[in-house]
Amino acid sequence: MTKQEQTSTEQLTAVTTTEALTTEKESYTETTMEELIRNDTHNIFKGTIGESEVQMNIRREGNTLTASYITRTDDEKTLRGEMKGPTEFQLNDKEGGYLKGTVYDGNLKGTGNISGKDVTIRMYLSTFMPIGYDHDDYYSGDRIMSGQMTSTEVENFAKQIKESITDKEKFIKLFRYPLDIRVNKKVIPVQNEDEMSDQIDTLLAETDFREQIETMYTKYLFTNYQGVCVENGILWFDKDDNGDFKIWSLNYRDSSHLN
Repeated sequence: MTKQEQTSTEQLTAVTTTEALTTEKESYTETTMEELIRNDTHNIFKGTIGESEVQMNIRREGNTLTASYITRTDDEKTLRGEMKGPTEFQLNDKEGGYLKGTVYDGNLKGTGNISGKDVTIRMYLSTFMPIGYDHDDYYSGDRIMSGQMTSTEVENFAKQIKESITDKEKFIKLFRYPLDIRVNKKVIPVQNEDEMSDQIDTLLAETDFREQIETMYTKYLFTNYQGVCVENGILWFDKDDNGDFKIWSLNYRDSSHLN
């Protein structure tokens, strides 16, 4: 079996449902677990808190919970709390806000009040990462990525991608050439920045590619031995031989090409 054929989700087990998009090398998989919030683990949930789409990391150590979430506009909040029972939890922030509810079969549901507004919580467990040597560094628990990249480095490059989408010349410099990109399942060889410039012009003019990048999450991203995955596999990046982050895969699909 080649490296490309190996599963990319060694840290994910007990799969019940998956969503996958094919990259140049293999599949990206999000996983829902048939269990509660895992102990000694960063548990990554996706969904909504009130009207905001969020990606939330709930770190559990015993019954103690530390949760941090980020919105698609990069607003962040940290809450702390505990498991109140086998399936019940409560989280509180410093401003008197709270979230409480239940988690079962990978689904987190509940209510709360954030910034003075009553909210409803609807989230699902997307993936998880063991807590590593640095509790605050999300990637330190990844036995492959640990020592190769830090949370700060990953998040800074993700923000650079997000900010550069409005400046095509900056954006195309973030790629590693040559590469094959995939647009609606069509493979397109791209040799250099000039060729990528033409492809980005088409993507920006004819698709919602810009919107997806402008609203991408920049924290708690899925990783494996290939690097870091953005928005269900639309982009993958890792470090090159010089230690610089570069995007090695672009895989765009519109709604009619998702299956």
